[in-house]
Amino acid sequence: MAAAADALAEKAFGRSQELSGTVRLTSSVMVANMWLPPILAELRVEEPDIQIELVASDLNQNLLRRDADIAIRMVDPTQDALIARKLGEAPLGLYGAKSYLARRGYPRTIQELLNHDLIGFDRSDVILNLYAAAGHPVTREAFPLRCDDQMVGWGLLLAGAGLGFAQVMLAERERTLERLEFDLIRPMSVWLVVHEDVRSNVHIRRVADFLAASIKRLL
Repeated sequence: MAAAADALAEKAFGRSQELSGTVRLTSSVMVANMWLPPILAELRVEEPDIQIELVASDLNQNLLRRDADIAIRMVDPTQDALIARKLGEAPLGLYGAKSYLARRGYPRTIQELLNHDLIGFDRSDVILNLYAAAGHPVTREAFPLRCDDQMVGWGLLLAGAGLGFAQVMLAERERTLERLEFDLIRPMSVWLVVHEDVRSNVHIRRVADFLAASIKRLL
């Protein structure tokens, strides 16, 4: 019954044709901090009658339950009722602050790399899986600095606390960072996702199209 009620509400909401109202947008913490502010600032100029609620979370919000209208995700959603648009790819690289590299030197092999101060995740096993997939299984103790918040990891990297993975398009803007010659992580695919019943809603579609065009240019 709850699912049927949600479906009815989705269809009624999707029929709204006003180019005004509120759009709830979700993305990862990193994307919300580093990608979206200038894009949303431009959107406010273009569409002043559309209000944005931004949910910055590394947990996938449930679009089927209307936790958000639009999601920017790094994984292709699997639910049948969602419409996903691939926007491009964001390459990743291993970086270190020049101050750190001057102090600790440049690792040339995986074994040398593992002897450095590596910045990793705490509870997430994403980086562990990536190392394992590259043929170099490691434990979480290989990362003496661990935090699941990617913005904290970015701050640690900039501060010269250790070596860490970062989006190439962000890291290349930082003159204090230097890329190391390790190819351990494939590029992240970037998707824009909406529920199939809200794509007919004019103001949500307008925001979705604006985000898609802006992020494609960014990538």
